[in-house]
Amino acid sequence: MKVIVCGAGRVGFNIARYLSEDGNDVIVVDQSAELTKKIGKRLHLLKKLILGHGLEPVSYTHLTLPTKA
Repeated sequence: MKVIVCGAGRVGFNIARYLSEDGNDVIVVDQSAELTKKIGKRLHLLKKLILGHGLEPVSYTHLTLPTKA
C-alpha cells in the first residue's frame, strides 16, 4: 500500500514507523526541516520525506500517484 503521512511529530512518526515496518511505501510530509531530518535518520524504511505543508497541493506535484482509467 502507498501511504502519505502528514506530520512528522510523535503521532506521525509512530504511524510511519508501523506502516513502513509492515512493508508499506510511506511518504512523510512536514513543514519542519528539523523533524523531517530526525524522522529520516530514525526510519530508514521510508520511501520519501517531503518538506512542505500537507494541505498544499504543490507539495505533491513531483509525486507519481496511481490513477484510475
